[in-house]
Amino acid sequence: MDQTEIYRRGNDPAMQEYHAIVKQIEAGYPMHPQEVQDVIDALNEEGHPSQAILLAAMKINWDQG
Repeated sequence: MDQTEIYRRGNDPAMQEYHAIVKQIEAGYPMHPQEVQDVIDALNEEGHPSQAILLAAMKINWDQG
C-alpha cells in the first residue's frame, strides 16, 4: 500500500466513522445496534469488509434504553 492509498483510506468517511465508533466502544459507551449496523453497512459499501468484520465481532455495551 503506497502513501496515496493510506491517505485516501484516512479520508474515507466510512473509515472515519469506523475509527470514531471503535473509540467509543473501547471507552465503554453504550451503543444502539442500528448505529453499529449503519457503520458496518457503510464499510462494506465503501470496500472495507475487513473493518466491517472486526467491528461486527467487537464486544459492545448495547444500549438498553
